[in-house]
Amino acid sequence: IVREGFKNLAAGANPMEQFRSTYEKSCSVLGISTDTTEYEVKLAYRKLAKKYHPDVNSDPKATTKFQEINAAYEFLSKENIERYKKYS
Repeated sequence: IVREGFKNLAAGANPMEQFRSTYEKSCSVLGISTDTTEYEVKLAYRKLAKKYHPDVNSDPKATTKFQEINAAYEFLSKENIERYKKYS
């Protein structure tokens, strides 16, 4: 998720629009609303990480999904949540 955002920034995309898009996609991956809290992010992450962890889930797509969940969790920091709310 985050890497895709940097590609678009290099292509001349509006940085705030790119941030908003990445934020909303991260929320979607975790299944939470965009007006989320740090606590809700952590709760959703733990639930999904437990479900899709490659050591627990034998589905071949579980590793990719787990990596997507981790990237979304890393992006949804307290600072990014506050930044999104400030500019929305």
